[in-house]
Amino acid sequence: MKFRVPKGYVLIKESEYRALLERLDSLEAQLQQVNDRIKEKDERIKELEARLNKNSNNSSKPPSSDGFRKEVKNNREKSGKKPGAQL
Repeated sequence: MKFRVPKGYVLIKESEYRALLERLDSLEAQLQQVNDRIKEKDERIKELEARLNKNSNNSSKPPSSDGFRKEVKNNREKSGKKPGAQL
């Protein structure tokens, strides 16, 4: 008697099937660990970016900790005259 496997199906031994299921469980566990680590790294990145964006204007940090990022404001208005010596 000949057994026909329907199209789209594969016939494998039960022991091989169980081994595949165990491997799948192992891979799912590894994937979960990777996803957990990615979430931890994303949280750390957000924390570090928030820390980088702080300066003396938006936190309790002293102005001396601003470094070279401090913005220089020029309150001088232009007069419209050409620069140079007096005539």
